Amino acid sequence: MLYLIYGNDREKVRAQFRALRDKFSKKGVNIENVQEGAISEKMLEEKSSARALFGDITLFLFDNILGKKEEQEIFVSCAEILRDSKNYFL
Repeated sequence: MLYLIYGNDREKVRAQFRALRDKFSKKGVNIENVQEGAISEKMLEEKSSARALFGDITLFLFDNILGKKEEQEIFVSCAEILRDSKNYFL
């Protein structure tokens, strides 16, 4: 499942990001931060099909990743597999 948060009001966007992150955290979902610059098609494909040790779902946090054109293109090319994944991408 893919969640995108966008807008011109940085404070509102950050508040929505935190609210969704906290919602998943309270559900006991595994959370993994993805560092800026770590995005590649291979990495996104692996994360979309990854399963935690006991088959749990993972929330992958991408914070401020669409700032570079290269990352935007990679993200767009993988959007469908992220959307269809059992894991969450925020």
